[in-house]
Amino acid sequence: MFYNIIPLLFILVCGLIIIYIITRKFPAMANLDISAIPQEKQKQVKQQILQNRLKRNFNRWFLVINKILRPIKEKVKEWFRAWHENLLSLKESYRKEAGASDKDEIEKLFSEAEKLENEEKLEEAEKKYIQIISLDSKNINAFKLLGRLYIEIKKLPEAKETFEHILKLTQEDTDVYAGLAEVAQAEGKFEKARKNLLQAIEINNEISGNYYNLAKVYQAMENHKEALKSIKEALKIEPNNPRYLDMMLNLSIILGEKAEALDAYKALKKNNPDNNKLEEFKEKIDEM
Repeated sequence: MFYNIIPLLFILVCGLIIIYIITRKFPAMANLDISAIPQEKQKQVKQQILQNRLKRNFNRWFLVINKILRPIKEKVKEWFRAWHENLLSLKESYRKEAGASDKDEIEKLFSEAEKLENEEKLEEAEKKYIQIISLDSKNINAFKLLGRLYIEIKKLPEAKETFEHILKLTQEDTDVYAGLAEVAQAEGKFEKARKNLLQAIEINNEISGNYYNLAKVYQAMENHKEALKSIKEALKIEPNNPRYLDMMLNLSIILGEKAEALDAYKALKKNNPDNNKLEEFKEKIDEM
């Protein structure tokens, strides 16, 4: 049995000696410069020459092919440019045709909505305005008319939402602020209504109805002096408006302004002689 172990030990010792020799010689082998060997160096030079030749041939053939293909490329570019321009032209033509068609349809819907409102079919009119907006999402006139309609049918949240949406499309619009003021007034929010009307007047101070509505808001706030100032501004624009003269007369009596009350009475009698309150107003003026 001992004799069987001896060969194994011998093999193991030999293996260790070989590993030792390789380990000692490995750094020297690693530092060996293969390119310094004449045969290897010659081989590398040949490879470099072949690579340079291939590169020169490739460049030469590339120039030749590019020269041949240049006219074809220009033709392709020209064709693509013409095709693109034709596509844009067709798109613009289609857009104009569609726009013209939508415009005709919108005009028809406006006419139908107006007729339905005159017939007091307000819910059907509402649908027409919504159809217009579906065709033109930035049609401010449709939004305004829809907002006014919502006020008329007492859908105040919808009216407010509609007018506020218009402000996203256009910041400066006296009708929108007047509409928001009317909604606020209907909700009993008189201070908010006052601010919206002042904003409307700041944008356009030539609309008498805004001064009249402001006077009504001041009346609701029991601020009769400011109400009188506002109705006077309305009368500067429409001096013969019976509704304005009626308010002017009433406010003048409340504030004890006899001369102004008498002037308003005379103007009201002239422009609205059938007014049932004339005799009552005259009695109140005589008592002042």
